[in-house]
Amino acid sequence: MSLCTIIGVGPGIGLSVAKKFAREGFDIALVSRDEEKMKKYAREFTLKGTKARGFTADAGYFDSLRMTFSQIESWMGHTDVLVYNTAIVAKSSPTSITGEEFMAELQADIGGAFVAVQQILPSMERKGNGTLLFTGGGFAHDPSPRFTALSAGKAGLWNLCMNLAKEYEPKGIHVATVSVYGKVAPNTAYDPDKIAGEFWRLYSQPKEEWEREIHIR
Repeated sequence: MSLCTIIGVGPGIGLSVAKKFAREGFDIALVSRDEEKMKKYAREFTLKGTKARGFTADAGYFDSLRMTFSQIESWMGHTDVLVYNTAIVAKSSPTSITGEEFMAELQADIGGAFVAVQQILPSMERKGNGTLLFTGGGFAHDPSPRFTALSAGKAGLWNLCMNLAKEYEPKGIHVATVSVYGKVAPNTAYDPDKIAGEFWRLYSQPKEEWEREIHIR
C-alpha cells in the first residue's frame, strides 16, 4: 500500500487532501502541531477502513520534524507522496515585523518544506519514483506588503519547488505546487475539496504530462 504524508493537516486543504488520497486507497500519515486533533482525524479515517496515524510536529522546529519522519518510516513505511501544506498566515508589513519574527515564519513556510523533503528523497531516489507536492500561494507571484513574511515564504517555496523539479524529474520524482490565490472556504472558488482534486490530478499525471504548477484563481 502506498503512503501519503501530509504536513499541516487542518480543517481546510490538508484534511481534504487526506480524504481524497484515502478514497483512492492510500495509507495516510497526518502531521500537525495539534496532537489531539491528529488522533481524532486518524480515528475517523480508521473507522472508514483507511490505515491512518496522527503525528505531532512543528514544521518550524526541524529536529521535531526529523523525529516525526523517523516515526512515520518506522510505523508506516516510506512516504510515496509528500504534501507540504504549512504556512504561518499573519499580517506583517515591512516595518511592523521584527527580524526574528520574519525568520521564524520563514522557518515554517519554507524551511520545514526543505527539511521534510530531505527526509524522504533518499528512499524516492532508490525506488526511482515519488511525488512532492506543495501548497503555494498567489503571494509568490504577486506579493502583498500586508503579508510581508508570508509573501517571502511562498516565493521561496515556489523557488524550492522549481529547483527540486529540475533536479529530480529526470530521476522519476514529480515535484509540483498548487498556487491558491484566495481565502480557502467551502462552496467558493477556493473550496478545499476542489483544491484537493488538483493535488490528486498532479499525482495522477503520466510522466510525459507532468506539470510543475497549477494556479487556482
